[in-house]
Amino acid sequence: SVVDEFEKAKSNASEAATATGSSALADKVNGFANKWSITRGKMIDDVKSLQQMIQAITENFQQADADMARALEEAAQDPPPASDYRSPQAV
Repeated sequence: SVVDEFEKAKSNASEAATATGSSALADKVNGFANKWSITRGKMIDDVKSLQQMIQAITENFQQADADMARALEEAAQDPPPASDYRSPQAV
């Protein structure tokens, strides 16, 4: 997930720094990763909040869908009399 990738970004940067084979370049890579750690932390919090909101939206849509399906099934069991139906009016 995005959160997992952000959470392991610093260790990934450390591995990349080691792989450069240059202590000067490794220092730059590690420095960049360290400077971004606060921002990554905020982004992780934001992504987690978005995940919670999306989950709530999903649950609400599922509930609304179930409620509407139930209402349609109930209406099919006991439909209103034909005299209740009206033709649409022309505009």
